[in-house]
Amino acid sequence: MVSPILTESIDPLPKPGTRFFLPSLLAHVRAALPGLPLEPVIIQVLLLCITSGDRNLILRTRDEDIDLIARLTTLVSL
Repeated sequence: MVSPILTESIDPLPKPGTRFFLPSLLAHVRAALPGLPLEPVIIQVLLLCITSGDRNLILRTRDEDIDLIARLTTLVSL
């Protein structure tokens, strides 16, 4: 069941695969959950892993960003 917060007064998303899909998806998530920190690149690779099936994801980042990336991926994957 979809939360009413996510369905009220939100325009439908463009078709997946179009250039406007990811920006629209991120805008919808930001509107529904304004306090959630989002990193578009992480969202994109997580969606890629979800659509490709049972795959592993390896994210590379600078040492100083490891804690941030770990928190963001944990929040997004919940």
